[in-house]
Amino acid sequence: MTNTSLIQRRDLEKASDQDRYRLYFERYGITPEEIARICSKAGFEKVWAAGRTLVEHCRGKTFSIPQKKVSAQISETTLAGLIAEEWDGNYGRHSSNVSGTLLNRYPSELPKLKRGFPDIQVNSTHLFREELGIYAGNLFEAVRQGHEFYASADDLRESICVPLEWNYDAGLMAGIGLAEGAVQRMRLESGPKAIDILLKSKREGASGLHDSICKVLQSAFNFTTNPYSSEDGTASYVSINSSAVATWINNLFPLRQRTYDGEFLAFVGDDVKLGFFAAYIAAKGRYQAGTLMTNSTRKHILEDLHEIAASANLGSTLLGPYQLRARFKDCMSESYRLRIHPHSVITMYEKGMLLNPAHEEQVKKRLHEGRTCIQN
Repeated sequence: MTNTSLIQRRDLEKASDQDRYRLYFERYGITPEEIARICSKAGFEKVWAAGRTLVEHCRGKTFSIPQKKVSAQISETTLAGLIAEEWDGNYGRHSSNVSGTLLNRYPSELPKLKRGFPDIQVNSTHLFREELGIYAGNLFEAVRQGHEFYASADDLRESICVPLEWNYDAGLMAGIGLAEGAVQRMRLESGPKAIDILLKSKREGASGLHDSICKVLQSAFNFTTNPYSSEDGTASYVSINSSAVATWINNLFPLRQRTYDGEFLAFVGDDVKLGFFAAYIAAKGRYQAGTLMTNSTRKHILEDLHEIAASANLGSTLLGPYQLRARFKDCMSESYRLRIHPHSVITMYEKGMLLNPAHEEQVKKRLHEGRTCIQN
């Protein structure tokens, strides 16, 4: 996961004392005099002074950091660099001083929290952030409300959130996860259940769609990431390397097994279903002669999309089965197709439901050229 802390371990490991002063002044505006005042204290008071100084500068006018990312500036690394009277490059010793002090601060609270939330990798640094009043995530409340995911210490540092209520954005992430998501890797260093998910597409307009998805990840999950392209520019990717976000998606549709039962759709509102529908069509749909065509060998997915379209007064037809030669196998399989009617494609355009910029541009072009004769 992207570490949004302005000073990281690699910055301090080979730094001299003067480098340390320069780093904290350039990145947080903390002066050598302030560091000296911190170092004049002892024990937890010293660590507390370091934490408060970081928070005050993060919230200051000059070094303003988004409110939901202030928590990422409090780490063993940033604290270690402030409590050392002289920075000698011994990162391990100074960070151990921080961790030891914080463990002594929360001798009973930490074990209790770990027992109560076994799928959240909580540590003493997180409890310090809570005491400072800067944790902006909702993962503990989400577990209390019955949401299922696995959160790493990185998720806590970055104040990652999950939707407490199903809404349109949650539906979008469910749809794009099912359409494009694959488990990229297990991350044992972040916990025994931590995973990453990779969104991948070679379809026209994928990079623009991924831009929109990254904005949803930021607003709904407080997860910061950006799309990137393959070297030849033919594929667009989004790496979801927040364990909390990735497992939240994977728990809906186990991506390794490629299973889908649509069970969650029975318990959510129409806005969630529309988000799911719009994202899946944006990722898998192909614009053709005024229609949007989506093919799949998984009939249940298209049946659910067809039903959602009907409930939203969007005309569509489910076609198939067609015989399809299985990729890399000498056998045949059945494929199905969902065809969204031309007038409904225009309705989606007018309502802002065409999330793929290529689809949107093709509809604009068709309307501009005056080909507005609509047939079902």
